[in-house]
Amino acid sequence: MLKSRYNIFLGPAYLLRGYQLLFTKGLKRYVIIPVLINTLIFTLALWIGFHWIGRLSELLPHSLHFFKIFFDMIYFLMVSFLFVYVFTIATNLMGAPFNSFLSAKVERMISIEHLPTESRGILHEIKRTIKREGRKGLYYLPRLLGVLILFFIPGVNMIAGILWFLLSAWIMAIEYFDYPMDNKKESFDATRAFIRKNFIVCFSFGITVSVAAMIPIVNFMVVPAAVIGATCLYKRVVSKASVI
Repeated sequence: MLKSRYNIFLGPAYLLRGYQLLFTKGLKRYVIIPVLINTLIFTLALWIGFHWIGRLSELLPHSLHFFKIFFDMIYFLMVSFLFVYVFTIATNLMGAPFNSFLSAKVERMISIEHLPTESRGILHEIKRTIKREGRKGLYYLPRLLGVLILFFIPGVNMIAGILWFLLSAWIMAIEYFDYPMDNKKESFDATRAFIRKNFIVCFSFGITVSVAAMIPIVNFMVVPAAVIGATCLYKRVVSKASVI
């Protein structure tokens, strides 16, 4: 049997499992707030995008209005990329405390051994998780800017889009596997070490989340589904056993 850490199919399988478990009894209340935050931010992104593309279309001379279709296509691609690389990160920042609670609840559900329920106040959790997200942001930002610069370098810009997508998949892997590790009081450096050690399965999960985040309707639920899926997959990798 293929070891979990080398199984490229576990990433997609566990994100799908995350979607299946979204409305499991006991998880619903932890899912609602991340979904509402996700919906609010994505709706805002759509509104800004439609407003922006409309203004650009108005600037076109009447004889060039056939370019409107071209602008609309660019807008769709931009919104897709922005959602994956910017708005998903923003959603995670705003919803981090709730995602942390969701991950902890999932781990208690799937663990054979009895895990104590921690009494963590929401204010304490907000402060702690914002600090953690800030640490991750400092890691993400220079790498995102570095790849962004490549788009403006002739010749190199041909591969910039691919590098951008791969970087986003790496970021998504870090973002979601960090929740179960953070709940175990593991450091951010430990999270990155875990992902490097289990690169194939973790990266396949990150790629799947990045793709799902660009699919309409599916992306509204992607954050809580990814939290659930990553927690279950993390548990499977560390325990070397099948998890729900």
